[in-house]
Amino acid sequence: MEHLIRSVIELDERTDAMVRQEEKAIDDEKADLQKHFTEMEVDEREASKASAKDSYDAIYNEAMDVVEGIKENNRKKLESVDAVYKAHKAELVEEAFQLLDI
Repeated sequence: MEHLIRSVIELDERTDAMVRQEEKAIDDEKADLQKHFTEMEVDEREASKASAKDSYDAIYNEAMDVVEGIKENNRKKLESVDAVYKAHKAELVEEAFQLLDI
């Protein structure tokens, strides 16, 4: 009977040891997975930032090309207006004076 009791106690102790060992293994695996997930999250965040920056740069550069086109078009119009003004300056000044009755 004593042998049976010792066998049960020994089995209980081995079971407790095995449970602790498996719980430690599970906790270690959880920690490894958490670390891996964190690293993946950081990597994805950095990739998203890079992608967003690339998209922003592309949109910004396209917008700046449009702005430069508008500036060039306005510059040409101003040159045209300036040329017309210079060609008719005397007439325009004379007409302005006549309108003012000076």
